[in-house]
Amino acid sequence: ALYQSPYADTVTAAALLAATGDPAYGPLLDAAAGGAAAVALAVRSDGLTGPARPGPLTVHPAVDGYAVTGRRPFTAFAADCGHLAVVGAGTGGEPVLALVPREQPGVRLTRRDDIGRGDLYAVELDRAAVSGAVHPVGAVWPAVLAAARIRQAAALAGAARAAVELAAERL
Repeated sequence: ALYQSPYADTVTAAALLAATGDPAYGPLLDAAAGGAAAVALAVRSDGLTGPARPGPLTVHPAVDGYAVTGRRPFTAFAADCGHLAVVGAGTGGEPVLALVPREQPGVRLTRRDDIGRGDLYAVELDRAAVSGAVHPVGAVWPAVLAAARIRQAAALAGAARAAVELAAERL
């Protein structure tokens, strides 16, 4: 019941990817729906600002599309996922979404054992290639984030209920 996995981030990332309407994300969304792919959500650039205000993300034109540069020091399960859904504040401050394949030059992961147990990673992106386009998501990000918070609250409430029931059985 308390198994940690990238499931919640994958669901949130899938909602963002689907909201772009980009058909290039179809195969990844299908794989995620079937449990064959997981996506890490990389949003925060520091420990002080919440996900409602994504960290800065620099978008560079590249030969085959786009590349991004940014830092996400608190990214759960990054090493377990094939892609990173990086949400960042673009040039105008509006949230943008970049889907970044994890296994490529320009993506560096460092496990964060210094701040607790679990699968938390610092992600450094240095002109990392983006799969497809960089999409503006400012119109949908608040609703997607609210839905993620509701899912998290429901999971925590369920875990708390199960703990109370287990304790009551033992009394």
